Amino acid sequence: MPMHPTLCGRRRVGQQRPDPRREAHLSGDCGPSGEAEGCQYCRVKIAPPRESPPALVDLEAAGPQAALNSEGTDGLRIEDAVLDGVNRAGVTYRETEFVRARANRAAFNNCRFLDVRFDGLDAPALEASRSTLRDVEIAHSRLGSVDLYGSTVSGVRLSHCKIRLLGLHSAQVQDLIVERCTIDELDLSEAVAARLAFRETTIGKLRLRDSQLSHVDLRTCRFDGADPITGLRGCVITGSQLLYLAPSMASASGILVD
Repeated sequence: MPMHPTLCGRRRVGQQRPDPRREAHLSGDCGPSGEAEGCQYCRVKIAPPRESPPALVDLEAAGPQAALNSEGTDGLRIEDAVLDGVNRAGVTYRETEFVRARANRAAFNNCRFLDVRFDGLDAPALEASRSTLRDVEIAHSRLGSVDLYGSTVSGVRLSHCKIRLLGLHSAQVQDLIVERCTIDELDLSEAVAARLAFRETTIGKLRLRDSQLSHVDLRTCRFDGADPITGLRGCVITGSQLLYLAPSMASASGILVD
């Protein structure tokens, strides 16, 4: 005769209590770094981005004109700088905080931004191709077209930003954190990227042609798809995201679903 569980208090003997950690994993709420935060149910080990905020200590207050120095900046805090139409090449900006800066049709090609923070940046059109951004933070900013073609991006954090186009075509990207941002179009075509996390972020168009991605966390990101869908190789998504992307994946694989 089959054994039936018997009542023991309010729980049947033989039945397991629900595990909240398992339920969180199944719903995709086990944290932005999965295994790194101790989720024992994560079947995919993903390396989280290295967090390295800009080293800004004992900055000297400077007027807006200091941002126009043709030799760059070092150890300054600059408010309300206007960089419209500025064209710089081969200049280094080091340990500098820009507050409420504006940069329209500005070009900083082959420049270096090291330990720099932008707070409240307004940049309708910004070009910084083949540049280096290391330990840079951009917060509470409105960016139009940002061209970082062929740049080296490492230890960068974007938070609470609205961006029309983030162009990382052919860039080398490591340890990038994007949180609570809205990006209309993200171009990672031909980019080599590792340890990226998009947290509570919305992406419209995601371009991944010939990209090489690894340890890219999209689990709390809202995105409509990817071009091509196979470019998502190296990304981590949730089960619900997989179901949403299934028709595109089937079409790309030549699978007919009846």
